Amino acid sequence: MDDYSRLNAFWSTYYYMASYAMERFQKLCKNTVSFEKDPDEYFDTKELKFYYGTQVIIFAAMSLEALINDFGASELGDSYFRNHVDKLDTVSKYLVIIKMVHQKEFPKESQAYELLKNLFRIRNKMVHSKSKAIPYKENGDIDIEMYQKKIEGSLSNWEETVTKSFETINECSKMLSSLIPEELIFLLFKSVVAPTNTIPILPHFNECLEKRILFE
Repeated sequence: MDDYSRLNAFWSTYYYMASYAMERFQKLCKNTVSFEKDPDEYFDTKELKFYYGTQVIIFAAMSLEALINDFGASELGDSYFRNHVDKLDTVSKYLVIIKMVHQKEFPKESQAYELLKNLFRIRNKMVHSKSKAIPYKENGDIDIEMYQKKIEGSLSNWEETVTKSFETINECSKMLSSLIPEELIFLLFKSVVAPTNTIPILPHFNECLEKRILFE
């Protein structure tokens, strides 16, 4: 492969977007203000944690999907990739493309594979979000207890979910580097310098780049 220059290879841009959101999310997680002490700040913090956590999950998934699409199209050829591989789901692409190109297995028993599956399960659930009916009692009043359980259930273990979603990118990067070491230069997160064609435009993304945000 002599020339890896390609258009619309946005995987590193999405990574920096996820990194920016992750930094903000981690700061919010340190805010331990209670509802009793400051209800407004308590709910503002919960809302922002959901806001930035959602960004981490979505952009982490977009980054990993863009990476395997870029790698697959460059190695297999755009036409072959488009006609025979592109319609696979992202997790399957990691298994199939690496097997086709390097005759190596992406181990299904690995942490990277489990994290990858879970990330896209959560991502799909979020982007195909479905509302739920508000529970009512027989007398017509809202069942507050059941309502709270539904809300808490949908956001349970949110910090762990977001953290593992971001961790998925690093774990998949490590796994790929062990399977296709000659492609290290094109993998995510191996350098603090982003390719010039993927430097984000918006000011806060530039801020992210300037700070060299890396989560090892």
